[in-house]
Amino acid sequence: MDAEARQKCEVRRSGREWDFDPFVADKAESPAAGAALPLRDMDEPSGVLYGCGSGPQVSGVLTVPPAALDSDRDCRYFTRIPMPPDTPRIAQVACEYSIAIARDVAGGAWIWGSGAGTTQPTRVSCVRQSGDLGNVISCAAASSFAVAVIDDGTVLCFGGKAPGAAVDVGIGGQRGSTFCVRTTRLNFYSKEAEVPPIAVAVDASQSTVLVQTADGALWSAGDSVASGRYCGQRDVAGAEKLHLIYDAAQRPLDNVAAFSVGSIHAAAVKRDGSLWVWGNGVSGNHGMGKRLKVVRFPCQVPGFGQEEGEIFAASVGCTKGSPNPKQIHTKDGWLAGQEGPRTHVVDTSGNLWIAGTGHKGLAADHLYKTLSPKVDHLKFYKVGGPAVLDPGASKVYIGAAENLRTNPRRAAHLMGMAKADDFGSGPDRKTGYLAATKIVQSSPSHIHSMALSEDGRLFTWGCGSNGRCGLEAIVQIQGGKKRTMKCYVHSPSAVESLEGKRVVNAAVGKWWTWAIVEE
Repeated sequence: MDAEARQKCEVRRSGREWDFDPFVADKAESPAAGAALPLRDMDEPSGVLYGCGSGPQVSGVLTVPPAALDSDRDCRYFTRIPMPPDTPRIAQVACEYSIAIARDVAGGAWIWGSGAGTTQPTRVSCVRQSGDLGNVISCAAASSFAVAVIDDGTVLCFGGKAPGAAVDVGIGGQRGSTFCVRTTRLNFYSKEAEVPPIAVAVDASQSTVLVQTADGALWSAGDSVASGRYCGQRDVAGAEKLHLIYDAAQRPLDNVAAFSVGSIHAAAVKRDGSLWVWGNGVSGNHGMGKRLKVVRFPCQVPGFGQEEGEIFAASVGCTKGSPNPKQIHTKDGWLAGQEGPRTHVVDTSGNLWIAGTGHKGLAADHLYKTLSPKVDHLKFYKVGGPAVLDPGASKVYIGAAENLRTNPRRAAHLMGMAKADDFGSGPDRKTGYLAATKIVQSSPSHIHSMALSEDGRLFTWGCGSNGRCGLEAIVQIQGGKKRTMKCYVHSPSAVESLEGKRVVNAAVGKWWTWAIVEE
């Protein structure tokens, strides 16, 4: 590295103007190494934070008012999360297990949960060595720690068992209060970069962190990296540092536009709309047409972004909160069934595609309630396509489909259809789910999923126990007793308690769903 390049590496610009878009620009337009990144656009989609699912007794992350909890101390309907007065609008939220993190439009990070040592959302002040405050531009949550990308391109982890080297930063609460949380900095493996890379986005799950840099490359760190389980690295030594991810041809995985890391696998979308997957694909969740236990390096999935194809991936989500999926015995041996390794892909036309576990309606492919995991989608299934029929299933509708008998028009609206006649119609029995709805974001979790539409409707499905789906679904169970929110919602269903509100961002954790509502 020459002296001029080295000097650039040591410079931190104080300005916040940065016109470079890492998702569409060429590498040549990347900001100089060490350049400070700006605050996110104050006009980016943002609002107030809502949540539903298991109450504060589980990890202390759903801190809703006591009146919002039922007798089981679950929050069955989306409820506004209390935040300190004058909190800026929230733009992003993440939570997997024991710690939640939210990012506001002013660059602040808020963390809470048992993993953070506080049960109330508390602003974190990340003080650089220069003494000024660092502003958060991206955030994520793993099993016991949270991660944030700061506007100077560095990556900080908050909470227990986080990878990285300990750093001396100030952690401050609201109005002078303080709390103690372990903080580490994730450094880049120097041998794989001539100049220090600039982090621009992050995702995390379990103990693994994926970081995207301004040149479109992807890096990883964490315990899963050390084990070589699905790191995408040529050298798995040094889980405390970020290592560059290579594809199966041993080329750096670059030109990344979107990415996701789940409990046992990961995926990335390139700027050309192609889809790349790696990790554990035991449930067919890679969408490669077969079950693959370990795929160490990213492989391209056929059918997305190909020159001869018409499907271009725009975003991707991998199942979080499910590190050891339960297995069941089938004619094909022991397979993951009740809990769901899945990959969700939203294409540029707003269609949702799912590969992996179909049990409990997790693949949004059944017409009726079913407990049968007979079919995993080894290739990507387009939601709304031909129904997977279980001969043993009774015609029990759960979720939005419950309205089919009494109010077909409402049922169609709640299931994202043009009309109720589209449900199970035609010789191939298409479900019609989301057929008239453009999806812009979708994420799977342990045993439930969510999808967000362009017009701001939030759809959830899967297992609704503990209120994690936030739906009004009711099921008749043994003995004639009715229990609200019981399993299993087979149809993507618009959340009733958010009707009339516009959701601009959403996330799922193991026992919760989070929504940022424009108000």
